[in-house]
Formats: sequence, structure tokens, C-alpha cells
Amino acid sequence: MTLHDVFNKLGEKVLSSNVDTVPRMFLGLTLPKFPLSLNSKYKIESILLSPFYVSILEALWNNGKERHLSPNEIDKICGKGAYGNHTKLALDPWQLVESIPNSKKHKLTKRGKDFMQNRIKVPRRITRDPKSKKWVTASDSEQIDYSFFPKRTIE
Repeated sequence: MTLHDVFNKLGEKVLSSNVDTVPRMFLGLTLPKFPLSLNSKYKIESILLSPFYVSILEALWNNGKERHLSPNEIDKICGKGAYGNHTKLALDPWQLVESIPNSKKHKLTKRGKDFMQNRIKVPRRITRDPKSKKWVTASDSEQIDYSFFPKRTIE
């Protein structure tokens, strides 16, 4: 929160009341937007493309014999905790999994298939931009392909 933020909110409150006073503050163009307070517990939300998420991709890929799976089927194949995590794989900039319209099933996108064949690289870590709320590549993320992960067999 900056001085600019405080003054703007204060002005909104005063103008929406029945008071005849209008707050005035001349900050000038050169006043930097320095924080007056910080949320010390705030942490940028991020997700790491972990072996657990890759097991979901492997279940959908099925050694090249692609299959469409429901969240319950993904959970049975990948273990407890997989339920719902397949939706994270649909986030930008990964876009590896998608929902099948009019169905509860999920499948690999073209990008997902390309990833499983080591044709493309994706960021290992993505973060939610605090301003736009969009998922973006983390600034410290490396670009990886499927060969980054140890091979396993999913049935």
C-alpha cells in the first residue's frame, strides 16, 4: 500500500459522504510510489511441474495410446491427491491438459502430446501475476521437456 493508495481511498470515502470537506493532497510527479505497509505473510503463488503432475500426464498419454480419463480414474491410477490437480496442468503457460466438452473426462492437448514426445519445453515453475492474476512463467524457471523426469510405467 502506498501513499497514493491511501489518498485515493480516503477521497472516495469523503466524496461518498455528506461532509462538505474535500481532501486535497498534492503529491507531485516526482514522489516515488514507495510502500507504507507490506503484508509480510504475502507469498507469490507458484506451482512446480513436479513428478506427481507428470504422472497425471503419463496416465493420459498411456505410452502413446492416449486415453481420456475422469478425475476419479486419474485418482485411481495416480494415487490419492491427484483428484483435481489435472486442472493445474491446463493453466497458462503449460496448457498440457484440457477438459472434453460435455464430459467429465480430460485429455492431453496438442502441447501435452508434444511435451510427452519431447518436442516442446515448458517452464518448470509458473506463478500467478499479482496484478493481472494470470499464470505466467516464473522469472527463475528453467524450460524443461519430458526427458527431465525419470521414466516410469503407468498402467
